Amino acid sequence: MKIISDIRLYKSTELNTHTDIGNKEINIAVQRVVMKLREYNFSLGEFDHLYLNFTICKPKGTFELIDEVDSYHPWYRYCNIGVTQSEYENLTIQLVYEKISLVFVNLFNIAEDVIQDAITEAQKGSEMQMFFKEKKSAKATATIFLRLLDSGKYFPLLRVTDLDGQDLLCKDLPETFDLNSIGEIQLSTKKVTIKPRKNAFTMNLKPISFEL
Repeated sequence: MKIISDIRLYKSTELNTHTDIGNKEINIAVQRVVMKLREYNFSLGEFDHLYLNFTICKPKGTFELIDEVDSYHPWYRYCNIGVTQSEYENLTIQLVYEKISLVFVNLFNIAEDVIQDAITEAQKGSEMQMFFKEKKSAKATATIFLRLLDSGKYFPLLRVTDLDGQDLLCKDLPETFDLNSIGEIQLSTKKVTIKPRKNAFTMNLKPISFEL
């Protein structure tokens, strides 16, 4: 079972054709929902990318999962969502949220309160925080939360707390389009260090450290 990775949005006026909706605001809003669902460890099953296609070729209010597996790309599935011509021409964040909720409740058996909670969190916009990773020591916990800005950049937040949950440190980390700068967390009684991931793209990145 794979944890959900992405939801992408498409439109079509003909069956078997799909075009990206091209609306950054809506795409960012949906990405925030995905972030929360990842935090909840929600799984779609044997695939982790869901492509929602808003189409006038299907009756309004209907939705169908195209469960045909592409042997070269088994990690995604399309789902057709029937909308009216007016909805097609004027997709809104709220309409997309409503359709996502219906799809997840009816096709993937997610509890309605879980998907609604994810949507409610996503509606906080760039203030929404997603638990990303943590490091525990004998006396403290260092946690990194992700916020997604309207620009599409991540704005990580580092929080270090003692055993009673009291803040020892709370720092914004540099904005980034990817998460290559956030690898291993090292935590001692005097310092917390965020090391970059080890790959070909991080050769020039330096660890970030804060004194406690």
